[in-house]
Formats: sequence, structure tokens, C-alpha cells
Amino acid sequence: MDELNKETMIGLGHTNSNKLNSLSEALSHLESPRVRDLAWVIGSFDLVSLIETKTLDLNWLSSYQRDLKLLPFDSLRALQHALPYLSQLNHDPGPLDRALQDYAQNHKRVRLGVYYEHLTYYWLEHILEASSLYREIQLYSYVNGVKKTLGALDIVATLSAEVLETLTSSQQTESLTIHFELASKFYLKVPQALAHQAPDQSIPSHYYKYVGPNERDCFGGKLHRLYNHQLPLSQGVEALAHFRINDIAVDARCLWLKGRVFEHGSDWTAKTGAKALWLRQSEIPILYSSFNQGRPFLYASLCTKPAWLAPPCSKTMLHTEQIKPCDLLEQARHARGERGSTLWFLLSFNQQNSTWLMIVPDDWGTRT
Repeated sequence: MDELNKETMIGLGHTNSNKLNSLSEALSHLESPRVRDLAWVIGSFDLVSLIETKTLDLNWLSSYQRDLKLLPFDSLRALQHALPYLSQLNHDPGPLDRALQDYAQNHKRVRLGVYYEHLTYYWLEHILEASSLYREIQLYSYVNGVKKTLGALDIVATLSAEVLETLTSSQQTESLTIHFELASKFYLKVPQALAHQAPDQSIPSHYYKYVGPNERDCFGGKLHRLYNHQLPLSQGVEALAHFRINDIAVDARCLWLKGRVFEHGSDWTAKTGAKALWLRQSEIPILYSSFNQGRPFLYASLCTKPAWLAPPCSKTMLHTEQIKPCDLLEQARHARGERGSTLWFLLSFNQQNSTWLMIVPDDWGTRT
């Protein structure tokens, strides 16, 4: 890591004696949108943990953790470790911008998931200084001489014992080569009547009540594929054969799954302060009566992909237009979004409350 800019380090307040308490605390000192997104990729909650804080039930994961040798990283510790580098990038985001441009040469699709993968790869390459770094290892099988695509391992990387000990808070005596599966997902929590059908009992049923903005996918289905197909790929005979040819030995797996879950706007209260809400278009007045304390104007910023990761900084929000319910509805109806769904970041009239808001069409959840 290059010598850090002392002024930005002091501004971030990062010293050996200071302990970071939250991602929000780190973001409050970062202004570059891409650097904020990188901080979010590193320091936001794992999506499974975000949901299970409500149910306190992770027993279903134990068999997967054992059989797949899953390595849990502590996101807050990872963010604390990355703060000096993030501070330098905030002062000069050029190295990150150039790296993202280089990555995009081989991945020209402008998709949120690809952007998320680029940022994760940057973290591994430049901040964690991973070695033996491979991306998108394609695996195939041959059945009766016919080539069949099995899938791809997102990233395989070797991390030093020192880095692993920092990120896991457990003693490590040697480096490990890890298969990383990456996913950034955004789900709306729906009533049981709108939940997707579970194919089996391997994933708890409540995960199927988290449905994507396009209505076709759900969190339960995504977890089912990740734990029963994608993560086990690096244990299969095809992967082992590939690893032998390339002198790789995978020791463990890590699911780097980040995202956001949206509660229905009627559930918002000042006490719970949900940070992500969803409403149908006709329900927009609910937002103004509760979140905005009955006032007719609030600050609203339309977020188009890939600007779905870190929230806009406070300076940006205070320069956005104050908007009333009828205008928010009109903009939501005319903005381009995923099957009519649009994502907004909101700041209340008194600047005391902020939240993400997904606005969906009135027939959302009932369309085929």
C-alpha cells in the first residue's frame, strides 16, 4: 500500500486506537461515489445475517458450513482493515477508476452484478493483496462426448495468514486458497400469499418471502442454487481436474453475498427506523404521513443502476429537489426501471430520517 495522505487519514479519524462502529460512520467521511460503493461492498452486512437478525435461526447453515468448509469473514473488521486505503482513494479515486475501466474491457456488460464483482475483485487484488487470483473459472463436463457447461467459479484467490486472521478474528498459521462466490441481491419482503414455492426443505421457507423487483426470483431460490450448486462446484471432479492442471488447491469457500431487503412502507416507525422500504405507486402517501411526519415535501434522489449500492452522500442529498407526493408518483411512473420498479433514496423534510425506497407498480407481485 502506498504512503497514505495524512490529511485524509485525520479526516477519517482512523488510528490504531479508534474502532469503527458501523458502515454509516465510514461513509460519512467518504464522498467519491465509487469509493463509497467499494466501502459498501466491503463493509455492508452479509444478506443472510441481515435477515437472520430478525429470526435468530442459523441452524440450517451448520451442515453447509461443515461440508463446504465455508469461511466467514467479518464485514466490519474487513472495513476497518480497508479504511486507510479507502481514505487515500477518497482523496484521489484515480487508481480505482482506472482499475474499473481495465476490468470493464473484459466485461463490457453494464450490469449491477458485474460492477459489484469488479469492486470485490479490486478489494481482493489491491487491498487484501491476494495472490493466485483467478476470475470466472469455467467448468465443463463431458457426457458421451458432449461438452456440458457446469458453471463458473467467480473468484479463486489466496490470502495470507495475516489477512485471514484480521478478517476472521481467528488464529491462522498459513495462507489459504479460497473459492469466492459473489452476489448482490435486492429483495422485497412480501406476505406469505405472494411467496415463491420452495423446491425442498434445504432452505428455510421464510427466505421465499423475499422477492426480487422483477418478481421472477426470490432469496430462497438464490440461496438454494448457491449452496447446492455454485459453492459445491469447487469440490467437484471437474474442478479438481482443472486445479491439478493449474496447480491450485482450494482450501475453503466464502459466499460474499451483499444486498438490501425492503420492508413494506406501512411497517415504518420512527422507533424501528427501517432503512429500506417498498411501496406500490398508489401507496406513496403512506410515506409522507409516517416517514415524513405529514409534511408535503421531502428530498428524493432517483438511483439508477449501478448506483444501488452505497447511498448518496449527505451533501448530494441536500442539493436534490424537494418533492411532493403527486410529483414523486409522476416521476416513478415515467422513470425507466425494472418492470416498472424504481429505486429512490429519501431524506425527510427535517433531515432527521433517511431511507431507501423501492416504488413498484400497483399490480406488482400478481403479474406472471
